[in-house]
Amino acid sequence: TSKDGTCYSFTCPTTSVQMAETIEATVHFTLAGKDRALKLEDYSVKTYVEAFDEYQATHSSDGQSYDDKMVALVHSIADYGHHAQPYLAAANKWTVGVDYSEMSKCYTAEYNGNDIASILGSYAAAKNLQGTNIKSASTRLRLDSGTSLEALLAPVDNHAFTEDDRQAITATFDGKAQEVSLRTDGRISVRVDGISAHLLGTPLIIKCNDKQVLTLSALSYAKITLDDSSTSQIGKNAMCAFYKYFEAADSIKRG
Repeated sequence: TSKDGTCYSFTCPTTSVQMAETIEATVHFTLAGKDRALKLEDYSVKTYVEAFDEYQATHSSDGQSYDDKMVALVHSIADYGHHAQPYLAAANKWTVGVDYSEMSKCYTAEYNGNDIASILGSYAAAKNLQGTNIKSASTRLRLDSGTSLEALLAPVDNHAFTEDDRQAITATFDGKAQEVSLRTDGRISVRVDGISAHLLGTPLIIKCNDKQVLTLSALSYAKITLDDSSTSQIGKNAMCAFYKYFEAADSIKRG
């Protein structure tokens, strides 16, 4: 805050695995014709969560505490970061506490995957590839550098996708057109990056020659993972925390 009362803010995006990483902020400004720098207090999502809980405890009886929706959101952020770390560490061969600071703060140590899988029934992917040159469609979800959803379309036997096939594919997400690309491995990729928490259930709608062939969301991937009997408890925890994060953010968004 400046002397005249003006408040300044900055945004530092963090991913699911960075919630315990220290944010080191320095404000640069000019004073009396000289460049100055002021290093602010180090922070992290984890310290924010801890400060939030302390505030709630301090104001538990004076009417100044946050409501249940805000509490659910903050706690779901902590749980998501906590459970995403071991899940992504196993998938990407890195070590919690070495490659990324451990997000030790959490409120739900373990989830019942069956309960959340049942809730996610309405988010199941839907596809209709008949009458197209598409043989199959697979889904990928990336969480470590932001939330990205990708659909990979493979051609039918004895057919190689061409530029014409790529142009026949159109996709929309949240009402916005999405990029469609022809990969070097012969598949067509449809990808949406930077999905906000409250949009994790929003469908990516893919059409081929104006025929809707695939509808899926980030939560569709979570359901696929939870329905897979080979998914470990670590994977179940990550996908359940992912859903609870969406649920809390969506509740805040809807008001």
